[in-house]
Amino acid sequence: MLHRVNGAYHFRRKVPFAIRPLLGKQEVWFSLKTSNRVTATARGGMVYGQVEAIFEDCRQMSQDKEYIATLEEALQAADEVIAGQDTLRAVLSKKQELQHLLSSLSDYERFRRFIQDQSVRLEDIALTIQRLGLKNAHQQGRLEESRQSAHELTETLRQVTNIASSLSQIVLNNHTPNGLPSPAPVAPASPLFSEVSESYLEKKSKDYKNEKDVRVLRNTFAMFVEIIGDKPVAKYSGKDAFEFIEILKKIPKNYGKSIHYTPVKDAIAAADFREKSGTEIERMSSVTVEKRVTFISGFWDYMLPIEQVSRNVWKGFKLKTDSVRSISDWSEENLLKLTNHRFGRSAVSRQTYAFITSIAAYSGMRQGEICHLRCEDFVHTDDGWMMYIREHLPVEVDGRKVTFSPKSEAGERVVPVHPELVKVGLIKHVERMRNAGKTFVFEDLKPSGRMNLLSPKFQQAFSRHKISAGISEDTVFHSFRHSVSTILRNEDNTIREVWIDAVLGHIGDSSKNLKALRLIYITSGQKT
Repeated sequence: MLHRVNGAYHFRRKVPFAIRPLLGKQEVWFSLKTSNRVTATARGGMVYGQVEAIFEDCRQMSQDKEYIATLEEALQAADEVIAGQDTLRAVLSKKQELQHLLSSLSDYERFRRFIQDQSVRLEDIALTIQRLGLKNAHQQGRLEESRQSAHELTETLRQVTNIASSLSQIVLNNHTPNGLPSPAPVAPASPLFSEVSESYLEKKSKDYKNEKDVRVLRNTFAMFVEIIGDKPVAKYSGKDAFEFIEILKKIPKNYGKSIHYTPVKDAIAAADFREKSGTEIERMSSVTVEKRVTFISGFWDYMLPIEQVSRNVWKGFKLKTDSVRSISDWSEENLLKLTNHRFGRSAVSRQTYAFITSIAAYSGMRQGEICHLRCEDFVHTDDGWMMYIREHLPVEVDGRKVTFSPKSEAGERVVPVHPELVKVGLIKHVERMRNAGKTFVFEDLKPSGRMNLLSPKFQQAFSRHKISAGISEDTVFHSFRHSVSTILRNEDNTIREVWIDAVLGHIGDSSKNLKALRLIYITSGQKT
């Protein structure tokens, strides 16, 4: 549907064969007047909905039984005239019959008006795209100035409107006959969702620590415009919110992971067809649906104080949450299976596998935190070696920029290196990488996926190794984190809960004083 030509995105949609005679076109092609893919996706969704409505009307018109029957009769009569060619009189007689049949089509004028209406609608679409393109024609450096000017103009118009309303009220009070009500003041127009949501996205892109959340928020807004349409925010109702939620539940789980854009309704239709053919299709989980609804509900909460909406239309919906899969600690039996089973995955070296699993077992760190450790994160202090879990600037690896941010504010912390990790040679490996001028501790991990993360390859290798070792499904890599938490809580009752939460980077009441406790838990953490 979306094609990039000379740096700009275009919308292309082939006209179905059945309705090409009605529209006189083989395809519909519009320039979306933007080089930004997210903006192009939102606009493409809007254009796609209008074009599909035109196609659907054409299909319904072309399926008119009376029209089809009449045309079939006319074609049959024409064949008889051509085949027979008896006499000129017979030909003229058949011609008169055809003219009579055509004149009997009561809906002929309706077809002609319909085609004219569709032509007007196509012209309106082109004008809409042109207007949208003009909005983005300004350079980025003039964007803030344009917004400020628009704000000042809006404020001036609002003041003029208030003055005009007051003058009208005075005139009406003096001249309106008794018993006739005065006209109500005109409320200011509500801005379009696509316009006001941009400022919200800019604000949230600064507030969110995780880039993935920003991307999900943008995609959710684009899907909302594609499914429900771009309207003034005050015009959306609870019915629109309900329709969006129901469609989210039908979207395939893997939607959006392809590099090619597919309209939401097309993806749902394809999934429905495959299910009817006997293929089981996993849909978007209720947890994901709830997350997207929470994101878009936050936008309505943002609009409430500035009186752009009268209420949050997303409130009151009860979303059924999927049951969370239980994760067990590592049992002695499963640990023996893991250590005795030979690791032979080519994508990850045995040394990297051994160090990452050892760090997880002795620190409870998250998989992503370990895979993105840099040599500079290992610091020797008076209390021994420490690992600093912190945000880093992007660095290029194999032509792709790799960055890392802790999962939350509590995730930015200092974790002591267990003496057993020093014994197995972790610090020597770090120093070897540092002296070689390497940035990351595990240099064989390469970026992959949209976020250019270093952890996916290891995650796949560990999962396959775990399955081949015969380890139970409820025991996963994250189980190391659970096991460390259990051991710290049961091993020694002198270890305080706040220390444990600080080491693990948990979010909770006990981590509120995290910064003040970082110097306290180091000694206790190394003893365990």
